[in-house]
Amino acid sequence: MPKTTISRKLSLPVLLQAADLFLDSQMCFALYAASLAMTKVYRQLLVSLGFECPQCVVKLALWQHGQLAAGALSDCVALESGTFVAAGSQAEKSGPGGM
Repeated sequence: MPKTTISRKLSLPVLLQAADLFLDSQMCFALYAASLAMTKVYRQLLVSLGFECPQCVVKLALWQHGQLAAGALSDCVALESGTFVAAGSQAEKSGPGGM
């Protein structure tokens, strides 16, 4: 059976300049930097209240939804499993009124 090769010419509609690849030109970097800045400010507020961010998220989810199974709570707060377990343990120790 003969080999069939498909070739396509790929061309960029716009030529990229080196400056287009600088970090300041990247949307993902702008979002990353904004997220870091917001987290820094928010973390300071939470620490002054005696919380860490994951702990606060778990407490707020429990306050909003009441009692949830671990899987449902994990889905609700979108935390990785290790972070979720640690935050859930801390929230459980401080009790429902610890917020």
